[in-house]
Amino acid sequence: MNQALMPTRIVTTCGNVLFPENLLVPKPQQAGFTDIGHTRIGQGGFVLLDFGREMRGGIVLTTCYPGSDDLIQSKLRARLVFGESVMEALSSIGYKNATNDHAIRDTVIDVPNMGNIRFGNTGFRFVKIEAIEGDLVLKAVRAESDIDERPYIGSFTCSDERLNDIWRTGAYTVALNTGEYVWDGVKRDRLVWLGDMHPETATIYAVYGADPSIRRSLDLIKNETPSTQWINTLPSYSFWWVILQCEHYMHTGDLAYLREQEAYMEVILQRGYEVVCQNPTPKEFDFFVDWSSNADRGVARVGFYAVLYKAFEAARHVAQTLRNDRLCALCENGKQRILALALPIPQQKQMAGIAAVAGIIDPKDANNTVLAVDPLAGLSTFMGYYVLLARAKAGDTQGALDIIRSYWGAMLDLGATTFWEDFDIDWCENAGRIDEIVPEGKVDVHGDRGRFCYQQFRHSLCHGWAGGPTAFLSEHVLGVHIAEPGCQSLIIQPHLGDLAFARGTYPTPFGPVAIEHTREGDRIVTHVDAPEEVSVRIET
Repeated sequence: MNQALMPTRIVTTCGNVLFPENLLVPKPQQAGFTDIGHTRIGQGGFVLLDFGREMRGGIVLTTCYPGSDDLIQSKLRARLVFGESVMEALSSIGYKNATNDHAIRDTVIDVPNMGNIRFGNTGFRFVKIEAIEGDLVLKAVRAESDIDERPYIGSFTCSDERLNDIWRTGAYTVALNTGEYVWDGVKRDRLVWLGDMHPETATIYAVYGADPSIRRSLDLIKNETPSTQWINTLPSYSFWWVILQCEHYMHTGDLAYLREQEAYMEVILQRGYEVVCQNPTPKEFDFFVDWSSNADRGVARVGFYAVLYKAFEAARHVAQTLRNDRLCALCENGKQRILALALPIPQQKQMAGIAAVAGIIDPKDANNTVLAVDPLAGLSTFMGYYVLLARAKAGDTQGALDIIRSYWGAMLDLGATTFWEDFDIDWCENAGRIDEIVPEGKVDVHGDRGRFCYQQFRHSLCHGWAGGPTAFLSEHVLGVHIAEPGCQSLIIQPHLGDLAFARGTYPTPFGPVAIEHTREGDRIVTHVDAPEEVSVRIET
């Protein structure tokens, strides 16, 4: 049964609205004859409700007896406007790029007298209910969540409550985007984008383990894309498919499934190898990795080769398991050809981060010359995950934790309950909160900001790729590294930075592994409780 949520507050009303506060009182969602405790919205008026947090689903309206037979209306219509921010819920289609793309968030519906009606399948926190034709007499309004809000298997708690809030927010962001498939966003981009999925799947593994939605998404794209074409029409997205398949094997140990992907994987990597051999210029080839690097094709080229290198390395490892000497040699040769290009350190954080993580540039050099310079400037919620990983790889865990607190934390300071498709720290200047009507003289951070194809209200405020800090805190601070397929062997290597302690659980196919690190003077004391099928080596 869908989870029901009551509105938590009335943001505002307009026109002839009587007793709006009654909508905050829990009542049976059953139409009846009594007019006690109802809310009346006169024609042309509206009420704007806050349900307290971002959710995925719709709302149910329960209308009640209007008070006398002559008030029963033959035609009753309401306009519903869903919003991830207050200002989006107060917008109309076309205003500041407001849209119904992918999910209807602004519509007019027929409403029954003395009945229930459910409408909506989108991402939202706020809903404006407007009486368009006739007076709306509402007994109750509730939101219904369309996701299975199951308990998390993974967990994370440390001595900094802000980091704890951020871990939970990243987990919830991804939970809303995980269902039959792994989506980018719940309002817009309800699609399987392979090039965007990696930070999201890393978070899913940290929260739920090997959720079936990952495999379904990988299969969907493979079945829809002949191996002679690029996944999602982009070469780098095909290489991410290889990386995701290899990581799926490490988390599940499902060798039979891996063998089913072997031929498709080999074709993709052969095509990637041919790209390296040709070494095309940016004008001749689509080196797209992400929007933030796309304007500088030379920078994007470095990031592209980093993703391909990472795919070669991941596939080389599983090729040994598959005893595929041809694939193993292809991957090793591909890696060497990329290294022979002697690619420069890109002067852009996202591409410097992925290049350092892949191993085609030195992480410490990247950190000293790019990543740690004005560290919050030029970040993105998507590729920011690789900036965190690169800074950790350079030995700068503290720098990564500071970014999480200041950059992802700034979204929480603006009222976010999920993490956004994009964010720039400069957007905070003179910005109003997303859970308030923006005061005169303040900036509407949702309606006035955004970049690329996600500008203004088209911008998604719940995007799965933004959950990277959750994965990072579990992987790097708790220090979980999968050493053998199926999580049969783990290496635990804590990195606490300035934290006094960190504890949590990490999902495996055999059950969660419980980990606790405590700082005692100059050393870290670690305790691990793992299922008997999982061997653990602690490295400090």
